[in-house]
Amino acid sequence: MLIIMALPLSLTADGINPASAGLLMAASTLTLVLARPAMSHRKLANASTATMFMIGYALMALGLAGFAIAHTLPALLAPTALISVGELLLMGRALALVSELAPPGAAARYLAVYGLSWGVATFLAPLLSAWLIATDGPGLLWSVTAGACAAMAILQRPLLRTAV
Repeated sequence: MLIIMALPLSLTADGINPASAGLLMAASTLTLVLARPAMSHRKLANASTATMFMIGYALMALGLAGFAIAHTLPALLAPTALISVGELLLMGRALALVSELAPPGAAARYLAVYGLSWGVATFLAPLLSAWLIATDGPGLLWSVTAGACAAMAILQRPLLRTAV
């Protein structure tokens, strides 16, 4: 949610038309469509959830770090693609993990609570992104989020050992 909410603000702060966020979202969607067939590749399909989460968060961290240093629309395309592929590696596995964590018969309730977390993110994303951009510009916002994703990549194995 942070990217959806903050990207137009970040673009504006960098002197780029905020409507260009739509072009970046279209590039993200195209990346997802083009990368989706690779998900059925044997190595990716058989990779552990921890491995997929580590790679997914690492790709997102790289993309967000790219957002921190990119200040033109063309320069934002490669980081957008990295973030999109990272999200592709995370999303399906995240839903599967939530279902696996649920006791028998409770998967729907667990998925509903997981879905509510998106509402919390939708509330917090504009507040945090506006505050970070106002504090020191878009570079701070994207650096902080890249750091959070890098930390998530590093912490996946211990977190999943605890959860599963």
